[in-house]
Amino acid sequence: MIRALFVGLFFLCFFTFFIPVLLALFIVKQFNERAALKAAYAVVKVFLRFELFVAGTTLIVEGRDNIPDDEAVLFVGNHRSYFDALATYVSMKQPTAFIAKIQLSKIPVMGQWMHMIGCLFMNRENVREGLKTINAAAEDIRQGIPVFIFPEGTRNRNEDQDIPMDFKEGSLKIAQKTNCSIIPVAIKDTEKIYEAHKPKIRVTRETVRVRFMEPVSYKDIPEEYKKTPAAYIRELILEANKEPIKKI
Repeated sequence: MIRALFVGLFFLCFFTFFIPVLLALFIVKQFNERAALKAAYAVVKVFLRFELFVAGTTLIVEGRDNIPDDEAVLFVGNHRSYFDALATYVSMKQPTAFIAKIQLSKIPVMGQWMHMIGCLFMNRENVREGLKTINAAAEDIRQGIPVFIFPEGTRNRNEDQDIPMDFKEGSLKIAQKTNCSIIPVAIKDTEKIYEAHKPKIRVTRETVRVRFMEPVSYKDIPEEYKKTPAAYIRELILEANKEPIKKI
């Protein structure tokens, strides 16, 4: 309970005391959008690292060498917890556009920070608006900005969290439109930090893993998965998450 309180208070303090920083970045953005994006990325990355520290989380990152330095890719990850975004964002090599549900954009201050770091917002209830988000993500890829998507569409509800829910096939349209590489991201045990304790409000020390797998070219997806490429990426992540975490 005490750890959960500290996590919540630190979260609140950041979004309160860093409002002047947000305003300054907004001004910079009017003159140099890329510079504002990089600065916001650095600020938020430090904040999220400290938030994981406050939560007592040990983060193991594997396969960062699989992330290319000279091209934008589509990251596709399984979704287990609120902490997935924290664990993956601090593991990125460069500013990355995360696709989030549109409701998050309406949270005061937090929504503005998410806009500042280049997040894209998906309206799951409106197909036309959802397509606009996919097109915006494809344009980011073309501009050299990687994109991260959780194609389950919501946090995993399966009893065995190592078994992802079905991936929405439309999520890989971004790769299809841009011919970019896909990097499956296997996220393991993040739900143990908070969600596993519900209805108790409790945050516990846990070791979690983010594994960046080898890039997959859309055109090289096996023939039997040509009509369901997202299902193929899901299988790769499923197999990766069967491996236990090697504690450090």
